[in-house]
Amino acid sequence: MDGLNIKNNQQDSFLRFHGSDNVLSIKGNTKIDISGGGSNFINSAVINIGDGLTVEGTGSLTIGCRAQPAGAYIGTDGDEKSQAKLTINSGTFNFRSGLFNSGAEKPYGGGGWAGLIGSGHNGSMGDININGGTFDLFAPGGGPCIGAAADGTMGNITVRNAIIKGRTDDGACIGSGFDGEAGDILIENSRIDVASIPLYENSGEGMFVNGGDGAGIGSGGNHGKIGNITIRDSNVLAKSNWGAAIGSGGSQNGSCSAGDITLENTLCDAVSLRADDVGKGHNGTVGKITPSPEEIKELAYIMIPGDPLIIHTGTKANQNLHVFIRDMRPDALGITQTAVTTRDKASQSLDVLD
Repeated sequence: MDGLNIKNNQQDSFLRFHGSDNVLSIKGNTKIDISGGGSNFINSAVINIGDGLTVEGTGSLTIGCRAQPAGAYIGTDGDEKSQAKLTINSGTFNFRSGLFNSGAEKPYGGGGWAGLIGSGHNGSMGDININGGTFDLFAPGGGPCIGAAADGTMGNITVRNAIIKGRTDDGACIGSGFDGEAGDILIENSRIDVASIPLYENSGEGMFVNGGDGAGIGSGGNHGKIGNITIRDSNVLAKSNWGAAIGSGGSQNGSCSAGDITLENTLCDAVSLRADDVGKGHNGTVGKITPSPEEIKELAYIMIPGDPLIIHTGTKANQNLHVFIRDMRPDALGITQTAVTTRDKASQSLDVLD
């Protein structure tokens, strides 16, 4: 796809792949607007991955849906049972769902049940492997930004060398949706900013449904399930209202679950308003947490703001190193009192710098 501007008012997919080993190359800036032809419920995936798809390229893909998607933006249809795998190697992705009043910051309805990237509602698929790219994902409703849809299942989720910003409410941003189930999550060398919070105009922190009961990273609300969660060499900002910021989602009457949680060489700022920051959501369960939640909190103060310097280290777009530079201003370095206006002051300043 190269620089397309498309409005799809049909119920079927914009692209539907068949067979395995498919490759979609994104060039330029492509925009797809989904209206559903007047229907409030779209069961087809916008881009159906067939029996397997690899997405790559240096362009951007923007998808907006003004209806209630039950099919994924990239993934499988609602009710589709599949073991197809999805690989994303590079690109920029801006996916947004929901019905907005003019000028409103929050939608009044139209949230979906599918994973924006993942399985369709009540459907299934294989693993998701993200090896690079930049993602800005907004998914009100029961589906996750990346992962298994509400009432859906899928395999493992692996994220490497990626920058991801995600917002959802009843599903996890990365993991499973409301009553959904996914395998293990592995995140490496990535920058993650996710929150499961109230997103609708008429929802609030005191509400449970549409109130942010999914985990930021982990399982969705109600009976959502996720396997083990491992995060290495990454910067993570995660938030949830009723779920854990990292771990299991929250539930009024059911029980959400997550397996073991391991953070290695990761700067983590995780905040839950009504549950564990890292661990159990409301009425949830979790396995072993390493390091301890207390040790994780000690790492939060050294979170590095801003975007990384990306240094390409290989021949492919996803082969790169993310470098974060701390605040180097004089006040951050503790040298605001230094001066070099005279020889003596300059000499004293050298002692401070040493």
